[in-house]
Amino acid sequence: MTGGATPSPTVSSIMGWLKYHSTKNINMLNHRKGDQIFQRSFHDHVVRDRHDYTKIAMYIESNPALWQEDCFYCAEC
Repeated sequence: MTGGATPSPTVSSIMGWLKYHSTKNINMLNHRKGDQIFQRSFHDHVVRDRHDYTKIAMYIESNPALWQEDCFYCAEC
């Protein structure tokens, strides 16, 4: 980089910003401080066609119902 150009944001930096600010606001609304809301990482995938889109949309829609089966689920949390 030359001339003090600002680098374009990466997907990781955008997700980090989104998670940070969302967590801060959620905790503020719930009168809490420092509670972790999101898992540490994220999975990205390029949606290549209509079939891919449908498969991903179905996963997003049905995923909350499977939360108790997830390895990160904690009944006491």
